Amino acid sequence: MSGAIPIAAEAVEPPSIVFILSDDHRWDWLGFMPEAPAFLETPHLDRMAREGAHVRNAFVSTSLCSPSRASILTGQYMHHHRVVDNQRPELRAQCGFRLTQLNRFNTR
Repeated sequence: MSGAIPIAAEAVEPPSIVFILSDDHRWDWLGFMPEAPAFLETPHLDRMAREGAHVRNAFVSTSLCSPSRASILTGQYMHHHRVVDNQRPELRAQCGFRLTQLNRFNTR
């Protein structure tokens, strides 16, 4: 083994993950769900469920938007990350995440 040539480990970049969160969205208010009202149309979410993934048994640790997002980004409960309401800044920059928010009403 004295003649073995060490192989340098390749630099591994962290994976890019696209996480789409539909905020303030009831579990059964998706067009493809049998329980959805007949007037409801969610074609893009329906397509993502059909061609991608739909998590049928998901839960949140808190029903408030900012604490829930902070829990998703940190993997911690609200009493650990301390984002307790929707009035304070989020921890995403501190966690090293870049969050892109898409808004269909944004004209830019």
